Amino acid sequence: MFYRALFIFLVVFISEARSQKYPYTLQADIGLLAGEKVSPVPAVQVFNGVRVDKFFSEAGITVGADIYKQLTILPLQIGVKWMPFQDKNLKPFLSFSAGYGIPLLNNKPEGKGYKGGAVINPSIGLRIKSKSKARLNFMAGFKHQRASILTTTFDALGKINSVLNEEYRYSRISLGFGVGF
Repeated sequence: MFYRALFIFLVVFISEARSQKYPYTLQADIGLLAGEKVSPVPAVQVFNGVRVDKFFSEAGITVGADIYKQLTILPLQIGVKWMPFQDKNLKPFLSFSAGYGIPLLNNKPEGKGYKGGAVINPSIGLRIKSKSKARLNFMAGFKHQRASILTTTFDALGKINSVLNEEYRYSRISLGFGVGF
């Protein structure tokens, strides 16, 4: 139900941007995901969306890569950024994105299977306007992802010997720096 409501909201939200002259925005970010008792892991993401000046917001799709020790997850998310202070050189913003993580880039040795899961990423940030159209973004947030690895072992005759399902719930502080256009 939540995803249906979010989809309807985004369709209405994006339809408001049609009358604007240059409604598109593109932002690329690199960062770290850090958690308790684990070393930080790299993360890369690209936000492609539309600006809706009437609501002081941006809505769009985020695609990225989160490189964990066990597997690499490609999160595909729908997100909204709200910037309540317009026409400022220094703009704080709130961001929320949710979607699904796909374990597409993992090697698949025999007997291993990878499964993605839900991704949620609320964050706050600061956007600094430059003299050109580029903007610098600094963000901090919380990223929660789910994934699993299914390992199947076989005996000498090819019969299934055992099946092990490892569930992962990654809850990390996300720190990012990027450029927007």
